[in-house]
Amino acid sequence: MVGKLMSKLSRVLFIIAERRFNADGDEEFLYDEAHILTDPIPRNFINAFKAGKVGIDLRMHLKENGAVRNRGTAFRIKEIDLWDLYSNIRNLGI
Repeated sequence: MVGKLMSKLSRVLFIIAERRFNADGDEEFLYDEAHILTDPIPRNFINAFKAGKVGIDLRMHLKENGAVRNRGTAFRIKEIDLWDLYSNIRNLGI
């Protein structure tokens, strides 16, 4: 588990934005903040998992024809808790 954090999520770009719909009904975003999270801390991931802040989703199901569709295993964490997994958080100053 920790190895996947280190390899797949070694850097995360975290954007905070407001969402609105224009007169045509198209979705638009107003970007308020951008942060880059780097240098994940393996021990913090393990502690978050033990505390129930990290969940595991097994994304597998049977199709109507009986075939198995496996989309792999995913980790779930609340946005506020994601920040605790990284030792370096830098505001990119939008």
